[in-house]
Amino acid sequence: MYKNSVKQKRSLGDLRENTNKTKPKSPDLLGKIRLEQVTIQTIANQTGGDGVTCNLAGWLNEDETGRYITIELQPRFSQRQNYNNHHKTHSLDSFFRDQEMEEAH
Repeated sequence: MYKNSVKQKRSLGDLRENTNKTKPKSPDLLGKIRLEQVTIQTIANQTGGDGVTCNLAGWLNEDETGRYITIELQPRFSQRQNYNNHHKTHSLDSFFRDQEMEEAH
């Protein structure tokens, strides 16, 4: 079973805006993810056929190279309390648009 512990390694990666799109259908975001062994094993144990559905989470971030989304892949778990009911949510459009506006000034 997947344990949600402070000591548990997390499978994290990032998505950044694709600034080198070559075709209209090129992805808007590109990135990488490092899968930890515990995540791989738990997902493999959940597979009951041709595939498995996993949870994917994302956090909006910014560093010296620009804005990006940190992503986390986890085995499937049930929905918890809705945090967005009490906190402001972010729009991806405004997240990346705000950077363009800041760079223009």
